[in-house]
This record gives sequence, C-alpha cells and structure tokens, in this order.
Amino acid sequence: MSVYLRRDTLDLILNSKFELHCLSVKIWQDLPDGVELSGHGVIKQNKYGTLYLEFICINTKYTMKGDLVTKYPRDRLDLSQKLLGEFISLNGTRFTSEGFSIEVSAFNRESPHILHTQLHSITFVEDRLADSRENYLYYEFAESLYIPANVSNSRTSTSTKSESHCWNETLIELNDFKIRINDEKNYRMVRVDGNFEPDDLYDCINFYIGFSGGVLPQPYVVIKHIDDKIISVIKSINNQNTYKRSSNPIPEKIVISGDKKAESKHSYEFFRKIYEIHQVKRNYFISIYGQWIQVWHGFQTKNSIAELVLSVAIEGMLNDIYIPVFKRNRIDPLLISDIDKIKSIIKDMNISESHKQRLIGSASYWKNITVSKALDILTNEGVIGENDKKIWSELRNEAAHPQVKNIGIFQQQTKRDKMLQCLNLFHKLVLNVVEYTGPVYIFSMDRDTPVELIQYQDVLSD
Repeated sequence: MSVYLRRDTLDLILNSKFELHCLSVKIWQDLPDGVELSGHGVIKQNKYGTLYLEFICINTKYTMKGDLVTKYPRDRLDLSQKLLGEFISLNGTRFTSEGFSIEVSAFNRESPHILHTQLHSITFVEDRLADSRENYLYYEFAESLYIPANVSNSRTSTSTKSESHCWNETLIELNDFKIRINDEKNYRMVRVDGNFEPDDLYDCINFYIGFSGGVLPQPYVVIKHIDDKIISVIKSINNQNTYKRSSNPIPEKIVISGDKKAESKHSYEFFRKIYEIHQVKRNYFISIYGQWIQVWHGFQTKNSIAELVLSVAIEGMLNDIYIPVFKRNRIDPLLISDIDKIKSIIKDMNISESHKQRLIGSASYWKNITVSKALDILTNEGVIGENDKKIWSELRNEAAHPQVKNIGIFQQQTKRDKMLQCLNLFHKLVLNVVEYTGPVYIFSMDRDTPVELIQYQDVLSD
C-alpha cells in the first residue's frame, strides 16, 4: 500500500470529502508558446465525487488570440497541446495530472486571480521499500458486487465487540497471479499479487465485475506496485451512478445437478476467458468492453435512447469482430462464379456505360457480408436464436426512424420485451467472443428471468 493513502484518507475520498492543500501549483504546456501558470490552491471533491482545482494564480504566461475567453488546449485531439499539472502538498508530496482543460479570460489577466478546473485524476509516485519485486494492484470502488464469494473472513463489531464470519471474498487464481475481491461494509476492494501487467488486469477485472453484475465499477483510488515504484492515482467519479444497475447476464450462483462445487465455477471460468481474449485478441476485448459500457449508459436513459444504443452496439460488435472473420472464411464459390457470369452478361449489354457500371457494382455487392447476412450465419451456427435477427431489425428501424405517436400499455410492454430480446442477443454475442459456455439469464417481460445453458460455438477461427 501507499504510505500516504491510509484508511482515513481513503474514507474521505469514498465520501467525497477529500481536500489537498497545495503550497505550489504549476500548469503548463510543453510548447514554445504554450500557456504557463503558477501559484497555489486546493484540490477538492464536489458532492458527486469529481476532483476539481481551486487555483489562485500568481504568475501567468499566455497569449490571448483576440477572444474574450480562451480555452486551453485549443484542440483536445492534438496531444502536443495537452495541459500538464504539478501540485506540491503541505507535506512536500508531488502530485501530477494531465489531460484537463482551463479557460482564461481577458478580464482576469491581472494577478492574482482565481481559476477553477475539473481534474480526471491526480497521481503521485513513491519509492518501493519492500524486497519483493512482484507486481501488485490495489483499488477500491463503491458499487455493489454480484459475483460469487468463495472465502470466508471474520468481522469484529466495534459496538458489541463480537466476532462473526461471512463469505465476502472472491479468490481467483491463475498461473501467474492471484486476485482477491472483497465485499467490505462500505466499499469493495480488489488486490492482485504476482506476475502481471496492472493496467491490463485492471480492465479485465472491471469488465468481469461489471458485465456479470450489471454495475459500472468506478474506482476512486488505484495503487500499482511496478518494479521499484508505487504509483497511486486518485480518480474522479460520478457517484450518481454508484447505485444504478443494468442487466446481469451471469448468474451469481447456480447449482448444476446438485453439485455444490460447480455452483460458481462458471463465474470464475468467465473471468479466465476474459483474460485470455484480452491477451490473445485485444481488439476483440476493446470492442466488447467499449460496446458494453455504451449499452450500460444507454439503459440509464429513456427507453428510446436505450433501444438505439443497444441496436447500434450489436451492429458495431458485428462490424468489429464477426464480419471481418466471415469475409475471410465464408466465401461462397458458387456465388462468386454466378456474379462473374452476370458481370460478363452486363458488359455485353447494349446500354450506356454508366448504367453498366451501376449494375456491375450492384452484382458485386451480393458477395458482401452485411449485418443481416452475419446474423443469418450466427443463426445457422446456433450462436443466436431463430427470431433474434427479426427482432434486432425491427428494433433498429424503430429506433433509427422514430415516429411521434401515443401507444398503450400493451404496446409499451411489447416494445420493452423486444428490447429485452435484443439485450439477450447482445449478451450472446459478447459471451461467444470470450468462448463462454455456461448458464445465463434470459430476460423477458412475460416470465420470471430463467436461466439457460449456452454453448460456445467456434465461428471466429480463421
């Protein structure tokens, strides 16, 4: 652990009451004519958990471009313009930040003046004193856990001085590292020891926890031990999302044929598959993780927005992962032959050259693997159900071309059920990418959420 981040400091961050008084603040750009500001100030959290800097600027160096208000960086997509921040605390600890923005006004160029800006995170680095050079990852978040625990720990009550035991820890062991995920009273804690890349595992664990339980983990502090350094990061969060949930397709526990030992095996196997796909096919992981985050946020909004986000996420995943593979290994020789024959016939037709080219282009299009064709392939291979393509197409068209009309309760329920069926389709596509075989929840408006066993189908091998 970090020397600076003791439990009392972590609790302040958890409760959005953190403050860091800085004797020195410097903000600059690594550019010849870049902005440069210095002074002192305080880094605080607002009530939503967002970090912000209250900066008393003493010295300034920047050029106004004729505007009353100038924003830095001018182009956030140009990494050379990014802002860097250095903050020296009262005890001399050096914090850094980058990637934020500031606004300077023509009316407050005289020093001193006050600036406010939000910060994504602040980082500080310490020397590692321990002899062990194994990597270590620790982080905390406030969102609830919905993964099975397999370790019992004791708890002591401060009021009654009594001790109790509870199953509040998930231990997952792979060849090179051990992961411990603890469900504490007011927060959740993740610890990893072993030989691993902390940033890689951080994403894998968050996707495992989030996709399994329908929550969006927002770590507010992350500590990494790498080689001889301890890197600690305090992060901005949005605590309005802390108690929100979306769908949770992976059952927390399920007894299969009365086998108690197997009741949680599927969940731990799911994490192993996530880690493997991250290591072997990282672009697949990036796609499913990114699309899932979009769907999660979509389900926190109005149904019409959720429908559009969900249908587009399905299309995006097909375009990112499935369709490129199908284009390489699902070539129909007979169709190619027929297209060549049709092109020859068109070339000999006595029509204008422009019309010939349009007809030839249309014929060539037949061999393309569209989203519709990809869903047909996945249906034939048993990855998705017979009705999934039809439901997705209807939802996609309705969401993309909405009409203003009043609908009754029955129509609303039908519309909601259609969205849930598309959600099941989305889950199946994600789970087949990570080669998951096991139980999943199937969502519907007509019945309680049943559990079905799905079987991985190898459709992505070249």
